[in-house]
Amino acid sequence: MVGGDEIIGGGINGYLIDKKTALAHNNITSLEQMKDLKIAGLFGDDNKAQLISCDRGWSCGDVVNYQLDKFGLWQTVHPVSGKYEALMADVVTRVKEGKPAFFYAWSPSWTTNVLVPGKDVVWLPTPTDTLPPNVPNRGSTLVNGVEGCAGGANPCRMAMASWNYGAVANKAFIAANPAVKKFVEQIRFPSATWSA
Repeated sequence: MVGGDEIIGGGINGYLIDKKTALAHNNITSLEQMKDLKIAGLFGDDNKAQLISCDRGWSCGDVVNYQLDKFGLWQTVHPVSGKYEALMADVVTRVKEGKPAFFYAWSPSWTTNVLVPGKDVVWLPTPTDTLPPNVPNRGSTLVNGVEGCAGGANPCRMAMASWNYGAVANKAFIAANPAVKKFVEQIRFPSATWSA
């Protein structure tokens, strides 16, 4: 590892819905509200919310499935997995057309660059800290200063604790190139820059 904390403020993962639906239906401010069939039904055709999840094999899909179980949401939420980029393109279209959308994402990413938290979408706080054993993550899922946390919650309980980028390099290359090491150790960008 060379350097670290390359995202100023760190990265976040969690559940989002379109802001229009959040405000129009009893101010949806928590993932736990998806237990309510009337709320869940807003995001799907079968009275179950369709949650756009991650590609099969991605650890975020493991997080989603584990949390749906732990939070008692399998009766009202149906995760949809597939090619994430294609599924998210549909989500972007839905939100831009004013239709309900419910999805899992992270920031920084292109998704939160196009669908801006607080403007287009809101993060839904989770009820508790819980992750599958195969997903390493340190610290509390309570994250301060999350822009667009539903209901203005601060801290906002995300799906995972805040995380960050670091670089990896071949040991021999770094030993022979101390200027590169020094340069990489100084890399720091705001989340918006990474997303863009």
